Amino acid sequence: MGRTTNAGRGRGSALATVSGALRRGVGAVPFPLMSTHDKERSIELHAGTPARRVHIGWCPDGDLLQRWNDGCSLGTWGEALAKSQAEGNLEHAQSAQAALDELIERGATLLRALNANAELVKLLTGQRWFVMRDAREQGATWDQIAEALGLTDAEARAYYVNAIEHQERYVGDLHDARRARAVL
Repeated sequence: MGRTTNAGRGRGSALATVSGALRRGVGAVPFPLMSTHDKERSIELHAGTPARRVHIGWCPDGDLLQRWNDGCSLGTWGEALAKSQAEGNLEHAQSAQAALDELIERGATLLRALNANAELVKLLTGQRWFVMRDAREQGATWDQIAEALGLTDAEARAYYVNAIEHQERYVGDLHDARRARAVL
């Protein structure tokens, strides 16, 4: 499981809800859970029986990427506005201003964009280990995985071992250590 905030550890939290569902045999969570205040979602967990819907605090659905893109777009549209004003192109200036207004209305700021970037990086790197496991289970070599990640074979393996050791230490029975180690 991924990192959760302190708010995500209490009764009724995403982690507690999914942990309880897993103890009842609902299935394995397909990605590390991350607590955030952005959205509430639910996912389906499978265990060879009809899927059951389990409430979680958040699942990656593009909100962070949208905040990142919105923040990056502030600069692009700001430059477009300045250029069109300098050139006296009123039509382009109005279009750029409308785009900026829309971004600002959605709450876009550079600091929110940077925060979204940091969260995306944590989320994506937190999910990397189980995608590596799945790739190995589907026949990918460590050399192929390393190349896909821009790492050496030794770096990819070290990353994976560190990640699954973290899972074993902090997730305990919810982590299938035998399956994770079988691909080494």
